[in-house]
Amino acid sequence: MLRFYETPATQTAGSDDERHILLKTVDRNIFRILRPGGILAVSDIVWTEEIDTNLRKRFQSSGAGCLGGAVSEENLRLILKKSTFIDIQVLGHYYLSMEELETIACYPGKAFVLPPSQEDLLLLKGRVAGITIIARRPPINC
Repeated sequence: MLRFYETPATQTAGSDDERHILLKTVDRNIFRILRPGGILAVSDIVWTEEIDTNLRKRFQSSGAGCLGGAVSEENLRLILKKSTFIDIQVLGHYYLSMEELETIACYPGKAFVLPPSQEDLLLLKGRVAGITIIARRPPINC
């Protein structure tokens, strides 16, 4: 049975070390449940280009999980490759509009997350995308 899980913004790892530990845990669990030759599909928010460290930290400190915990598209591919996944392919890629950026920057709502400044949101325009990427766990005989 295939199940989908959404991680609440309050549980999103903030620091690079926390994200590394989270990704190792996810990696172990994926390989535990995904049969050899099975396909992993990931839909996530990614940076399409390098983002200023201070800007990223502001989103992390505000609790904006989707943006604060995002990785670059290149790093997502690298994570999958380092996890020994093969046949990595991007199936869908779209840039987020300003309205979408504002919505995910305040997820799960303004009562829980401090809204970012308009200046910070403008700095993200054209630099954040939704992506769907697939990768295959190698068959046992590889």
